[in-house]
Amino acid sequence: GIIFGLCTVGSLVQGNYIGVDVGGTKPLGNGLGGVALACALNGGFANHNTVGGTGGVPGGPTCKPSSAPCQGNVISANGGDGVIIISPQDTGDAVEGNYIGTDKTGTAAPGSGLGNALDGVSVRSFAGLSPPSGVIIGTTASSAGNVIANNGNSGVQVGGSSSDSSHAGIEGNTIHDNLQSSSITLGHAGEIYL
Repeated sequence: GIIFGLCTVGSLVQGNYIGVDVGGTKPLGNGLGGVALACALNGGFANHNTVGGTGGVPGGPTCKPSSAPCQGNVISANGGDGVIIISPQDTGDAVEGNYIGTDKTGTAAPGSGLGNALDGVSVRSFAGLSPPSGVIIGTTASSAGNVIANNGNSGVQVGGSSSDSSHAGIEGNTIHDNLQSSSITLGHAGEIYL
């Protein structure tokens, strides 16, 4: 997958097939996660990074490259989380307009092999470090919501350990058919705002 492990700021991951074949329909997953934004330094941060965007995913039903770039990603069939944000004091990261756990049409059925092994999107902190906050997962803007389906755990997981008070805003997404019975899971002290 794609790993930003040095407290990156302002990176863009847009218009990619991550964990699927060049046609965007068959599983070709990475052994670990699809996209990781990580920073293990207390006082460090990975801020204002964007995974996806608007305009649909390349080859998808809402992609019209003649009028706007297709900034969303297909992030599927990976051996870990589709997207994981694990960074202290992380603010301003956005996960928007992606198909996570599906094919480029956003309609792959459960059992297709396209779900990520763990969560579709996970927002967590390292033990003993300040939690991420201000992470945005989808918006109500046109084509900025994510489709998050068929993943092996939750569609979206916010917070992990008993001391993890990670925060995330979640809106405008289509979240369904993930293995965990609830599409959005709060781990212990995790919080979401809608």
